[in-house]
Amino acid sequence: MSILPTTFWREIINIKYNKSFKKLYGKEFYYPINEEQLVDLLKKYPLFFLIQYFSFFTGLLSMLIILYAYILDHYF
Repeated sequence: MSILPTTFWREIINIKYNKSFKKLYGKEFYYPINEEQLVDLLKKYPLFFLIQYFSFFTGLLSMLIILYAYILDHYF
C-alpha cells in the first residue's frame, strides 16, 4: 500500500483535467475508470482511503515534530 492513494488521484486528475498518463509516462500503468465507478469505489472501500490518508498525515506530522525538535535542540 502506498502512502498516497495514487490510483484515486490519477483518476481524479484524469476525470477533471483529462490527462492521459500514457502520454505523460510512456506507458499505461493503471486502468481507466469512469466517474461513477470511482464514486462506487469510494463508497465501497472507504476504509482503504482513510487508512492511506491517516498514514500520510501521521508521517507528515511526525516529520514536522522531528524538525521542530531538531530546531529547538540546535538553536535554542
